[in-house]
Amino acid sequence: DADGKTIAVSRFSESGMNQILLIDANTGKETACYDVPNNAFAKETTYGETNKIIAFAINNNDGIGILQLDTETKEWKELLAPTYANITSPSLYDGKLFFESGFNGTNNIYSLDTRTLRSQRLTGARFGAFSPTLSTDGKLIYSDYQAKGYRIASVAINRSMTDSADFSSPYRFPLAEAIKEQEQFCLDTTTLSLIHFNPQPYRRISHLFKIHSWSPFFYSIADVLNVQTDDLTTIVKPGAMILSQNMLNTAIAQAGWYYQEGYHHGKLSFTYMGWYPVVSMNIDYGGKAFEIAWERGIEKNEEILQGHYTNNHLIEAETQIYIPFNLGRNHYISGFQPIITYSYTNNKYQQHNNRTFYNFQYLLSELRYYRYRQLAQRDILPQWGYQIRLQHLRSPFDIKNFGSLSAIQLIGYLPGLVRNNGWMLRFGYQYQNVDNKSLYLPTQLLSAPRGYYYNYITRQQLTFKADYSFGISCPDLSIGSLAYIKRIRSNVFYDYSYNQAHKKGNWTAQSSSGFDFIFDWNAIRADFPLSSGIRIIKPLQDVGLRMEALFSIIF
Repeated sequence: DADGKTIAVSRFSESGMNQILLIDANTGKETACYDVPNNAFAKETTYGETNKIIAFAINNNDGIGILQLDTETKEWKELLAPTYANITSPSLYDGKLFFESGFNGTNNIYSLDTRTLRSQRLTGARFGAFSPTLSTDGKLIYSDYQAKGYRIASVAINRSMTDSADFSSPYRFPLAEAIKEQEQFCLDTTTLSLIHFNPQPYRRISHLFKIHSWSPFFYSIADVLNVQTDDLTTIVKPGAMILSQNMLNTAIAQAGWYYQEGYHHGKLSFTYMGWYPVVSMNIDYGGKAFEIAWERGIEKNEEILQGHYTNNHLIEAETQIYIPFNLGRNHYISGFQPIITYSYTNNKYQQHNNRTFYNFQYLLSELRYYRYRQLAQRDILPQWGYQIRLQHLRSPFDIKNFGSLSAIQLIGYLPGLVRNNGWMLRFGYQYQNVDNKSLYLPTQLLSAPRGYYYNYITRQQLTFKADYSFGISCPDLSIGSLAYIKRIRSNVFYDYSYNQAHKKGNWTAQSSSGFDFIFDWNAIRADFPLSSGIRIIKPLQDVGLRMEALFSIIF
């Protein structure tokens, strides 16, 4: 209202009634509610004179009319009979209602005297006049569409046009009327038969799984769901998989098979986001398990650790629990995640004192904070942003033989040289405390330079990775109904790792460079955008090239 204390809104109630609802602006509480006559839908409202509310209401098949509600007497008054001309953007000034309508075939500004109910056209725009409002000194201000675009126009009300308007006879477009006569079917006048639905209650347990899709190749759904992933790409492996997603999008499951490094693997994963915290579990079966045992050396008469592969299939299981705090505001996406991950594998190590073999088990604690600018439609990487990760890994049931592994990672996003291009810079440091310990943890927290695999032993490590992503072309190409190619882009990168294996040992380096060639596209007119391509890697301390397939999807 004029005092800014009461808000009038349109509401569709649970009982199926269209209503005008009054809300106290200070407390947010409902103060009154009024049913609209004939259950018409009030698409727009504005305050009129004292205790008056004006509503533009759609009345079934009769069109749009203008109604006035007296909140004291609860009586409704029809100011304008329903018409098929469009009416929108109401604004009241000095007892007159100003609005926009295409009554004469072109959108113009009209007025309606709420006392005499006389309608007048106030503008004669060639291409259209929109969004009227009134200044305090009585000038009509509106958006005037011209050949070069929109401009703001104003005119004194007493100097504007005053052509009478009869909304009972709106403009009819001759060509449209001729085409209408040729049509044998009209949806507006067709009687639709009743559909008898059979509703069933939703049950969290019995409806936990629902096959969502399948794929003739394999990728980790956990990487796709984790929107804070560093690389923003997913490595594709030969294989196949099916995905399950419940109707509430709180339970996502994956079952698949893939082939890697000469071995077949089976993988199951399940993520449940209906609780707080989020729980994720996965198990991988395939490859060869290894054992680390104490053996007597050949050159020196002392026992040393030797590792070798066994005939047992490798089993790797993981359970992760995290709380996804959402701290986003305005156009920045921000969040904080405390994460606990427990990992189990049937890789074994031998204790020195009792010669007993134990499975490797790890407990990873992590704090992750991220903040980056929301991506525009054509952005490849965030234009501004960063991510910080603090990680601590240890073996929870054998602190006597194993130390702990700690790491800090910083990821930064910067705008590129050209619009929508971007930089991603990654820095990392990890340290393994092995003082007075007999075994190194056979795992890493920092990812290897692309094209390399880690050695088993590492005490300290520094890493740096730089990526520059840029668009090549936007072909806007359709291959029938099979595929729509939206964009072709690339990414060039350089990775560097500096590692020290022992406390007094030398530092060794690994580095690589390469590029990605990626297509952004949609398959078989599906709603989910795909990105797929190849990665070519040149390890700078090794011979030959490496090649990987890339894939990502946005659900």
